[in-house]
Amino acid sequence: MSSIVDVLSNLANQTGFASLDWKNYVMILVAFVFMFLAIKFGFEPLLLVPISFGMLLVNMFPDIMAEGGLLHYFYMLDEWSILPSLIFMGVGAMTDFGPLIANPASFLLGAAAQFGIYGAYFLAFLMGFNGKEAAAISIIGGADGPTSIFLAGKLGMGGTLLGPIAVAAYSYMSLVPIIQPPIMKALTTKKERLVRMPQLRPVTKLEKILFPIIVTVVVVLILPTTAPLVGMLMLGNLFKESGVVKQLTESEFTPNYGIDVSINLVQGTIMEAVLAGKGPDVAMFVGGEFPVNLAIRNLLVPLDDLDGFDEVKGRFQDTAMVHYTYDNQTYGIPITRTFPMMFYRKDVLSEIGITEPPETWDDLIDMLPAIQRKYMQPGLILPANVNGNAVAPSTEVGHTFAMLMLQSGLNYYNDEQTETTFDSVEAVNAFDTWTKFYTTYKFDQTYDAFSRFRTGEAPIVIQNYCTFYNQLNVAAPEIKGAWDFCPVPGTRREDGTISHAANSSGSGFIILKDCKNVEGAWEYIKWFTSTDTMITYGQNVEGVMGPLGRFESANVEALQKLNWSKSDLTKINAQLNELDEIPIIPSSYVVTRSIMNAFRSVVNDNENARETLRWYNKDINAEITRKRKNLGLDE
Repeated sequence: MSSIVDVLSNLANQTGFASLDWKNYVMILVAFVFMFLAIKFGFEPLLLVPISFGMLLVNMFPDIMAEGGLLHYFYMLDEWSILPSLIFMGVGAMTDFGPLIANPASFLLGAAAQFGIYGAYFLAFLMGFNGKEAAAISIIGGADGPTSIFLAGKLGMGGTLLGPIAVAAYSYMSLVPIIQPPIMKALTTKKERLVRMPQLRPVTKLEKILFPIIVTVVVVLILPTTAPLVGMLMLGNLFKESGVVKQLTESEFTPNYGIDVSINLVQGTIMEAVLAGKGPDVAMFVGGEFPVNLAIRNLLVPLDDLDGFDEVKGRFQDTAMVHYTYDNQTYGIPITRTFPMMFYRKDVLSEIGITEPPETWDDLIDMLPAIQRKYMQPGLILPANVNGNAVAPSTEVGHTFAMLMLQSGLNYYNDEQTETTFDSVEAVNAFDTWTKFYTTYKFDQTYDAFSRFRTGEAPIVIQNYCTFYNQLNVAAPEIKGAWDFCPVPGTRREDGTISHAANSSGSGFIILKDCKNVEGAWEYIKWFTSTDTMITYGQNVEGVMGPLGRFESANVEALQKLNWSKSDLTKINAQLNELDEIPIIPSSYVVTRSIMNAFRSVVNDNENARETLRWYNKDINAEITRKRKNLGLDE
C-alpha cells in the first residue's frame, strides 16, 4: 500500500501543480483574459495572442525559460536587440507614410508620445526605481514595444526588467482600443467626432522612396545611436516602396523559368514563423547564427546534393560557406558578406610624422605614443556586452581577439569542434594582446567611430568596409581625399609572412524543410546568386538609395563589377582573399559570452589574462561537451 502511495506521490510531484504558487495562477488568469480579448474582440491579435500564450507556457512550465528551453532563445533574441530591430523592419514594410508626407504637420501628433514617456519616467522614479530602470520603463508611456525592449537591453535590464517591460508595453499597445474610446468621448463632442477630414493630396512614388532615405540620414546623423531601430524601420519601408527584389523576380526569373514566386517580408523572425507552421519555402537575407540554429532543429533542407551545388559554391570565396555549415552539411547560400578593414586619416597622421598606415599590430602599438600625445586614440570593434548587453552567438565581424587568433593560424575550435583551442600558447598571447589595448594603452571600449574619425580624434579605426565607406562618402564630404582604407593590421608569422586574416558576417538563402517545391526553390537561389543577377540587384539598390545603398555582394565576380574604383577594389580584394571564419556550433552562445566575460574580468577587474582565459575555458568546454551529448553528435 505504501508503495502505491509513493508512486502516486511521485506522480503528483512531477505535475505542474506541484511547482506553481498563487502568483503563477494569477498570471495564467491574466493570460486567459488577454487571449479572450484578442480572439473575441480582435484587439491586436498579432500582439496579444503570442504574448498571452507565452505567459501561459512560462507560468505552467517555468523551465521553458531556463537555458536550453525554447523561450530562452526568444528571450536572448530580445536581449541581443535582434527581435526589436526585425520587428521595426516588419512595421516599416507594413507602414504607409503617404499621409504624413502629404500633411507634415501631423508629425506633431507623434510628439505627444513624449508626454507619456516623461510621465512614466517620473512616476517610475517616484515609485523607487533608479535612473536606468526608470528610463527603461518610461518608453512604455510612448506605447512603443520594440523600442521599450531595445532600450531595456541597452541599459542592462536584461536580467531584471526586460520581461515585465515587454509584456507591459505590448499589452498597453494591444489594449489601446479599450483605453482610447472613453478618453476620446470625454475630450470631444459628438459633432466634433462626426467631422469629415478633407482628402489629402496624392503622394508620388519618388516622394515615398526618398522619405525613408532622408529620414535615415537626418536622424542617424543627429542621433547615431538610433541607427538600429530607425534604420531597420526605414529599410523595411524602402523595401516596400522600391520593391527591388520583387521587380527583379517578376521581370527576370518568372518569365524565364516559369516558376511563380511570391515575395513577402516576414514580421518578427523566421524561427517564429516556422514554429507557428507559417514559414516560407525560402528565406532570404538570413544571417548570423540563424541558419545553423534552424539546421540543428532539422528545419532546413541540406543543399550539398542538389543539382549544380558545386558550381554555385564556386561563386564565393573559399570560407564563405562556413556560417551555413552544420555537421558537415551546407544549409545556406550567401547573398551578402561584409568584413572589417582599417580606415585611416592621411592628413592627421602626416601631421604627426606618420606617412603609412600600420602593417601589423606591433606597428600600431609603436605608433601609439605619437598618436596619444595629441590626445587621439585608435578605435577597434568590441562586442556590445562590455556595457552589460548580451553578445550574439556568431562572432562579431572584426572582433579583435578573433582576428589575432586567425592570424596566428588558429581557429576557436579543434578540427572536430569538440573543444576550444584557448588553452594554447597562441590563444593566450592573442587574448593578452587584445586586453592590453584596453588596460595598458587605454583604448575606449565604446565610442562613435564615425564622429571621431570625422573630427580626427580617432585617426585609425577598424570598421565594416562597405557601410563605413558609404557613410564617409555621403555624410562626411568635408574630409573627402583626406582618408583611405586598407586591410586590417596583421601578425608576422615565423616564416616572415604577414597574415591579415579576419572574420566576416553576412546573410543568405535557406530552404525550409516544409518547402513543397525544393527544385523550384533551388532554381530561384541559383538564379538570384548568379553573377548577372547580383550585379543587376546591386545596381538597382544603389540606383534607388544612392551611394548609401551600395551592395556588399558575396558573389566575388559580381563584387568586381559593382561601382567600386579600381584602386578601392584592389584593397577590398586584398582583405577578401584573407578572410577566414569562426564556425557556429550548437554552444556558440557560451563561447562568445564567456570570451566577453573574461575580457571584462581582465579589463575592468584587473584579473590576470592567462588565468582568466583558462578558467572560463573550462566552462566553455564543459558546455560544448554537454550540448554535443544532448544532440547526439558523438554517437
